[in-house]
Amino acid sequence: MKAVLSVLGQDRPGIVAKISSLLAALECNIEDVSQTILQGEFAAIFIFSLQDIKWDNIVNTLKKDLSQDGLTVKIKELAKPCVWTNKKTEQFIITAIGSDRVGQIAKLTQIIADFNCNIFNLKASYKSDIYPDKIVMFYEIEIPENISLKKLKERLIEVGKSLGLEIILQHKNIFENIHRI
Repeated sequence: MKAVLSVLGQDRPGIVAKISSLLAALECNIEDVSQTILQGEFAAIFIFSLQDIKWDNIVNTLKKDLSQDGLTVKIKELAKPCVWTNKKTEQFIITAIGSDRVGQIAKLTQIIADFNCNIFNLKASYKSDIYPDKIVMFYEIEIPENISLKKLKERLIEVGKSLGLEIILQHKNIFENIHRI
């Protein structure tokens, strides 16, 4: 059996160490983890497997021990993967940079959804070191082969202009080669 654990709380050293130690003590194996800090808030998602089904013990222990540290915990069984398209997909990166405004993420993600593309990673940062007065967004998306890249790009750029954003759509391989350090 596999499970998903999400943890939120004020950032401080040792949170990942505590969570991973608790999971190890419960004989759970961490298979995937994604963790980030957003404006001082810790956020992490752990996918883990467990040998013996002792679900109630795992849930109660994690919630009790982590909530004592002021962390919010959500745990559930891992759902079976959803197949959202039967078409072959390719990965692309949308970069959006401009003045921050209400609704930008909502409008861009709606276009992505309208074109039946899937976002598998999104990062938005306001007031970065490079752009201290702008928002910078990176959308990693999967585009089915039957979608017109030209039409998607045109729509993103059109809406981007109305939102004060410069939009760039690049194949993930090209993006990574350009930004290789």
